[in-house]
Amino acid sequence: MDVKSLDDVLKLKDEFSRRLDTRIKALERGGKATMDELIDEKRALLKQSKARMEAAERAKSSMVKRLDAELGRHKETVDRLERELEELTKGPRVDNQPRRAKRKKQ
Repeated sequence: MDVKSLDDVLKLKDEFSRRLDTRIKALERGGKATMDELIDEKRALLKQSKARMEAAERAKSSMVKRLDAELGRHKETVDRLERELEELTKGPRVDNQPRRAKRKKQ
């Protein structure tokens, strides 16, 4: 369970206190927890695990979308730069850089 608010914290506290009470009662009886208690505990664990799995899937999905958008931006930049470079190499070449005078060797 993702803890995003005080209500989530209170829900977790209630769940843990319920589990603790169940285990304490089982210890007081001097035996193991009953089958119904074990089943309830496993169902609660399964529910929490499913919630965590769904949260991880949502996080993965949003991360993939973000990375796809970033990759798309990089591809656009590469395509634009390749077009600009191609235009520069196809057109007439103008050498607008002043030539350096060669130095005489001494």
